[in-house]
Amino acid sequence: MQLRRLLDLRHQRFLQRRAGAARFTDRLVDQAVLTLSANRAISSSRMRARDSRMRSASSTITPARRGPIRRHSLRGLARRGLPPSV
Repeated sequence: MQLRRLLDLRHQRFLQRRAGAARFTDRLVDQAVLTLSANRAISSSRMRARDSRMRSASSTITPARRGPIRRHSLRGLARRGLPPSV
């Protein structure tokens, strides 16, 4: 009985640790989705070139932009009269 309780505790701790890891990967996926949606503003020809490059180097996926993802940056660009590809 004691052993079973210990094993149950250990399994619960394992599940919690795995849930934490899943939360972390979820955050990474969210970040990647936001980065990709921000990159939609890039002109389609450059996007196509990047797609082919990413297909060739699909093993080494790196975020397109380091640092925090700036939301609403396109609105500021539009206010300044700049194209979104700047």
